[in-house]
Amino acid sequence: MNITKVVLAGITALFCLEATLAQRMITGKVIDADTKKPIPNATIKVIDTDSVTRTNDYGYFRIGADTTDFLSIECKGYEQGIVEVPKKDNMQFALTKRVDEQAYFGGEVRKQASFRGGWPAFKQYLKNNTRYPAEIKPGQTKGPVVLSFTIDITGEIVSESIEVIKGISPACDKEAVRLLKESPNWIPARQGNTPVTSELIVEISFKR
Repeated sequence: MNITKVVLAGITALFCLEATLAQRMITGKVIDADTKKPIPNATIKVIDTDSVTRTNDYGYFRIGADTTDFLSIECKGYEQGIVEVPKKDNMQFALTKRVDEQAYFGGEVRKQASFRGGWPAFKQYLKNNTRYPAEIKPGQTKGPVVLSFTIDITGEIVSESIEVIKGISPACDKEAVRLLKESPNWIPARQGNTPVTSELIVEISFKR
């Protein structure tokens, strides 16, 4: 079985279960995940909007966004990063250098697995289906729980493959695993035109 391991969208995507809508200016810095050096001329875009900017020579950028938006961070030679708008300014985002996919997969381009409807749809799934553990008090944020899991060639998450890489409490860890087990089928990864099994990593944060 051909299994490809993908860190979701080049940097682990953070999914908060609830947020307050508020437009504000975001200040951030984009760096190389390996060298920690700033990445100039990276493109930062608020997904599903026309709001876009680029990093300066020192890797910094500013952009207006709502707290429920997602940012797409792209630069030639790096995996695309998709992250939820951070709750704090001066956040640092690390991009991973892209593997030469055509060479690695014998000339066939690989496309990673994705939730149907994209990350906003996955966030909505979490919001609609989370059963908050009693330890999560109103107004409290707890997390993230970091999990890895396998998606087979049909797009189904393999229940036995779900693993908590970094937990926060038995109750929250159990709920995060349940959310993945009961998730609708994803769009499977593809190698060329052929669906392949892949492993993904996500973070799930709890907020009431």
